[in-house]
Amino acid sequence: MDGIPFRLPVSCAGCSHLFITQILKKNKIKATADVTCGLIGCFPHMETYSLQKCMGSSIALAHGYNVATDHKENFVAMIGDGGFWATGINGLMNLIFNDSQSTTIIVDNSCLAMTGGQHIASSDFGFNYKPENKLEIAKICEAVGVKDIVTVDAYEYENLEKTILNAVNAPTNSVVIVKKPCVTRFKLPKGLVHHIDQEMCTQCRKCINIGCLAIESKKTNDGKVKIVINEDLCVGCGLCPTTCKFNAIKS
Repeated sequence: MDGIPFRLPVSCAGCSHLFITQILKKNKIKATADVTCGLIGCFPHMETYSLQKCMGSSIALAHGYNVATDHKENFVAMIGDGGFWATGINGLMNLIFNDSQSTTIIVDNSCLAMTGGQHIASSDFGFNYKPENKLEIAKICEAVGVKDIVTVDAYEYENLEKTILNAVNAPTNSVVIVKKPCVTRFKLPKGLVHHIDQEMCTQCRKCINIGCLAIESKKTNDGKVKIVINEDLCVGCGLCPTTCKFNAIKS
């Protein structure tokens, strides 16, 4: 393996998980991660999730720590739709049964993205898919007793942030369903491609710490390093401008 440069893992450009990790990190919200594409948030360059164990475990982990600390820590659980249908729903039912005030964020990208985009119970496709057999995550959460359920588009950053903060501060159990089809599995149409104005950029590296595949660090001819956005990879999701207080990222 000699000669292969070290590189930390990153998410696909436009991945809805990036919006969640950014909001949790910005607001210093403690959270548990599941085995999802958002697992990258556990790595040092992301520093978003404090705990992670196995697929479907994040809800039970958050619930356990909140009970152990008498809800003084207030951990939030992040789980994908695949993990939710696997065993996450069991943790949610246990949370409800024990009258916990925990918040769960369910990332609904319409497939089991981390293993190749296979269909799940809430997908709009599958080997024997019939629309009438599709399960709705929100309805299942309501059926097991969740008090506060909100569904929001992942790319609506301000609305998503407000929704998560409201759920975290609510005096009851809550679920935030963050919807956006997997950008790799479903090939979503591109938005306005972004670029970095090098005259305004201060190289603070806030944008590259998002963990987006399209944001790169490159050496110039004079040996200096600059941050650039690969316009071939950028999908125009609009997340990176929210991190730049110098307004150097433009569309």
